[in-house]
Amino acid sequence: MKLNVFVDKTQDERIDIYVKERRQIVEDIEKLLSEESELLCYKNGEVYKLNFSEIVLFSVENEKVAVYTGKDKFFVKERLYMIEDKMPSAFVKLNQSAIGNIQKIKKFDCSVSGTLKVTFVNGLTDFVSRRQIKAVRERLGL
Repeated sequence: MKLNVFVDKTQDERIDIYVKERRQIVEDIEKLLSEESELLCYKNGEVYKLNFSEIVLFSVENEKVAVYTGKDKFFVKERLYMIEDKMPSAFVKLNQSAIGNIQKIKKFDCSVSGTLKVTFVNGLTDFVSRRQIKAVRERLGL
């Protein structure tokens, strides 16, 4: 695959990709280009725009999706699977009800037999389900 980048301030920005067959890299590029960088969240009746880079963890609590940042907790009106489609590649599904930002993981604890405990930089902890351990390890390069 060849790549050409042309900087021309007189032209409109556009990206054209010519491939012989659809591959994973093309889908990754499409997702990267279409990613929303902000998410509307709610807290105490107020609406906030959060960048995905600020978000540490998405977690389902009492049938609502909670969004954790460094110190704050917000909520979104969408379901977790709907948000998952919008997320940048820095997020990985930890279990059925949690998705974490791999750039905000502080440490892993394997001391509990058969499980993997994740501690984030803000002190939150969650567990990686057995079903998701392989995917998490691959994403982290372990």
